[in-house]
Amino acid sequence: MEHPMLGFLNERERFIPVQAPTLLERMLADDRLSAKEREQLAALAEMLQARIHFEFLSEGERVKALYDPFNPDRDTLPLRPPSPTDRGMEAFQEQTEADRDARFDRLREGVEFFLTKSNYTKLTPEQLAACMQSKSRWGLAVKIDPRQYQEIDVYYRGVRQEMRTECSWRTFWRPVRSPVWIFARVAVLVRQTDPTQADRVLLKLFKEIVIDDLKMTWPNIRILMRPLDQAMIAAGALGGIFTPLWKLLVAVTLSPYVVATVVFGCLSAMVRAIWGFFSCKEHYVKTLTHNLYYQNLANNLSALARLIETSEAEEVKEALLAYYLLYVERDRDYTAEELDRRIEQWLAQEFSLPDVDFEIEDALGKLAAKQLAVVRTAEHQSDSSTPAAQIEASSPGSSSASTTSDQPSEGQTRQIWKVYDLPSALRRLDCWWDERFPYYEPLEANPSDRLADAAWPPHRQQGL
Repeated sequence: MEHPMLGFLNERERFIPVQAPTLLERMLADDRLSAKEREQLAALAEMLQARIHFEFLSEGERVKALYDPFNPDRDTLPLRPPSPTDRGMEAFQEQTEADRDARFDRLREGVEFFLTKSNYTKLTPEQLAACMQSKSRWGLAVKIDPRQYQEIDVYYRGVRQEMRTECSWRTFWRPVRSPVWIFARVAVLVRQTDPTQADRVLLKLFKEIVIDDLKMTWPNIRILMRPLDQAMIAAGALGGIFTPLWKLLVAVTLSPYVVATVVFGCLSAMVRAIWGFFSCKEHYVKTLTHNLYYQNLANNLSALARLIETSEAEEVKEALLAYYLLYVERDRDYTAEELDRRIEQWLAQEFSLPDVDFEIEDALGKLAAKQLAVVRTAEHQSDSSTPAAQIEASSPGSSSASTTSDQPSEGQTRQIWKVYDLPSALRRLDCWWDERFPYYEPLEANPSDRLADAAWPPHRQQGL
């Protein structure tokens, strides 16, 4: 029976599993676009990507700077080395600790921003506890001490069910295929509390993590031995010790040479038992290391850089999809809800992605913020040719009841979205760059331009 807190496993995926160049290639193949429009749409995609990259650049650098004092892999000097004040070392240390706590809170918010933009979802404490309580049938048994984690956040992106082969004593060592739930991506942010080490924060990204094995992505876990392995080691140790002991009792009455031989056998049995324990433990460690080696995507600063890149890509894809369909189908009056369904329908038709939950509010918000789209008020007309009716009619499993239930009545107003045409959109994007960097002048030969060399030191002539 599925845990009641694991109901989120059936949620739709917000991540668009198609790269932006692939989306653009499919858009440019649209017959509704002329050759000139294709060229302009490609330029629009390039300028959108550059604009979003620049907007994320400052935030990314800010979060990287916040992460610097917590980075366990840092090989450079700290950005802001601490220095005691005149209030005394004790007061300085208290102030430094408070500053680090505040700095970590800002870092946490920044990492969450990029994770959210990358369409990751944070596990609630209840959901995380439910995942931690689930027992692994294929992985290792581990134990976690929560006291060694000051703060820990776990995010996921993409949940699907797969069939995995299980072979254990429960199935009488016969391979049996069973369904398991898998996180496509997992992000873990951990602030440790080890007093022997400097305050550090770990950021790790993993792929293809079975939900039952989610606890293995946490640092400093303790590997537990399965009861079957414990029983096998104990049986071997007891059998190897008690048998020589019995022989020892018999040999005492016979010969001292026999006693020495039996004692050596007892010691050998004890050594074999200890060796078996360490061999089994080493096997567990190798299994854990082997699994995480192939499932680990990035760590610490490289993980943060990957998240920044992924969030930029998601922003570009969402904005480009919304603009493209509003432009090529400009003869239709789409509300936000209707455009949301139309984009999801387009993704299902073009890439066989029926389960994508497109974030229309975020996409339209980006277009409006960049002054590429506007919202207008229009009066609804009950007509089968409206965009909503056409979308519902072309969707599999649609019915007339579901089509009309979401439609406003005759005469009600609708908030429809329109985008500027391609030349206007390109000009608006270009104007933003001109306003951002107002230093442009045509590069022409100017007699006042001089090279700053030894032959022309104006600062010396002015006594500076």
